[in-house]
Amino acid sequence: MANIPSCEIAEKRIIGSIIEGRIKPSELAEQGVEPDRFHHYRQQFEAVVDFSRTTPGSLEEFIDHLMVKGTLDELGTAGFFTEARVDSLQSTLETDIRELKKTYGERCMMSAAQRLSKNPNDADARKLLEIGLTYGGNQSSPSPSKRQPLVSGVNGFPTDPPPETVLVGNGAIRIGDIAMLNSGAGMGKSVSMGQLAMSWALGLPYFGIRPSRPLRILHYVGEDDESTMGQIREGFLTHSLAITGIQLTEKDLEQLDEMLATQFDRSTIGNSFIAELNNEIEAYRPDMVFINPLLSYIGGDPVKEATPFLRGGIMPVLAANKCATLIAHHTCKLTRDSWESMDPTYSGIGGSEMANIPRLVLTIMPAGEGMIRLQAGKRTTVGWKDEEGKHRDHAYFRRTVNPTRPAWLPISYEEGDTRSKKSGSRKKIVPANIVEILKNGDRLKIAVKQELLKNCSEKTAREAINYALDLGVIFEYSEKKKPARGGSPRKWITLSLPDDNEQAGCKYNLPPDATPCPPDMMSRG
Repeated sequence: MANIPSCEIAEKRIIGSIIEGRIKPSELAEQGVEPDRFHHYRQQFEAVVDFSRTTPGSLEEFIDHLMVKGTLDELGTAGFFTEARVDSLQSTLETDIRELKKTYGERCMMSAAQRLSKNPNDADARKLLEIGLTYGGNQSSPSPSKRQPLVSGVNGFPTDPPPETVLVGNGAIRIGDIAMLNSGAGMGKSVSMGQLAMSWALGLPYFGIRPSRPLRILHYVGEDDESTMGQIREGFLTHSLAITGIQLTEKDLEQLDEMLATQFDRSTIGNSFIAELNNEIEAYRPDMVFINPLLSYIGGDPVKEATPFLRGGIMPVLAANKCATLIAHHTCKLTRDSWESMDPTYSGIGGSEMANIPRLVLTIMPAGEGMIRLQAGKRTTVGWKDEEGKHRDHAYFRRTVNPTRPAWLPISYEEGDTRSKKSGSRKKIVPANIVEILKNGDRLKIAVKQELLKNCSEKTAREAINYALDLGVIFEYSEKKKPARGGSPRKWITLSLPDDNEQAGCKYNLPPDATPCPPDMMSRG
């Protein structure tokens, strides 16, 4: 016959067009479809239509399920749904698809049981059983949720959380909690997460935050490979004395073979990841799950997906399995000035839910001179205290010099506060910096700004120059002659502009006893 479709799906789409009425049955031969096959598929189509009237889900979800799973011989019917837009089916298909998945799960379990009875080591059958449990065991019709009873008054509430629920830092992370570790790209999330997992799995502190006991940890790694994790391990081992207070040996790390499992697979996102996470937790039974980073697994825009993924997906899994999670997350791209004005609690991209959902938010912030400031948002119960025994909501660390043995090493509050204040006060000392730049003579205004940009943002440099001009610390003048190619004369900056100055670029060296910028102005921003 002419025009016989080479693809079976194409044939089924033609049949779907006939069922919809866009092609007449009398045109079957012309379209290359045998009448017997048409009647067979039409019966199958009508059977699935009847079945669909008792299933929930949208038309698109139903088609996707048929095409991917191929259950109940629906694969042959998917083409009909693709082409035949039957309005009467829309409302029925959107009512419930849960029963279809349950049926599929039950069939998988029956098939797996039959195969395992013949060969208990059949790996494919075990995988089929896992799929069956996922769909057949968890897709029953929802029953009304059981809420906890109302509690009258507040006098019976404890002041300390039950010890058995505390996992980290005096109650900062408890069973069922989500905690976030936020930082900019390339600022050390992977090193932090990897070594936190190793240290807490050994029951040792990291970042000065101590676990309540050795924690069994499942670590999802979405950006790094095995060799990178190996370097992180060696950095932890090499600097373990500074990090934990104990010099560890390779033999000490053997405990991690039992207490820490790493998952490098990145094939699942969104709801599929939630299902995989539940299965992995049930199999491994961890105290905590580390996820690095959130954007590798959330499966969409974090603003839109934060609530369903974290609150509706991960939280119930944690509660059901009595564990907690620490999730590494990105901040938006920030300038040096922006870090100083940012609220660390809201540092993670994705809207307010990224701050509302976690019990604890830790933010890695640049502090200058190769140093970071780790800021605790929302809670200050991680256990940090300064040299005088006062509680602190932040701590300081510096990164090791060798990039193949990375680690974060603690810095005292006295040193950290001093260096951070010096680094963070660029805005206050830039007028003095401008004076220093001009001591050897006048400079083009644009050249002065370029020099300042080595240590601050463009906005800060521009404001500093204007501020110094307002103070009368420096002066501005223009070239007398216009540029040969047209445009405005270039502007110069000087420390002491004579009234009769007509020559641009002259050097006006200051006398040794001159004070171009009074001390009180040196500290003004």
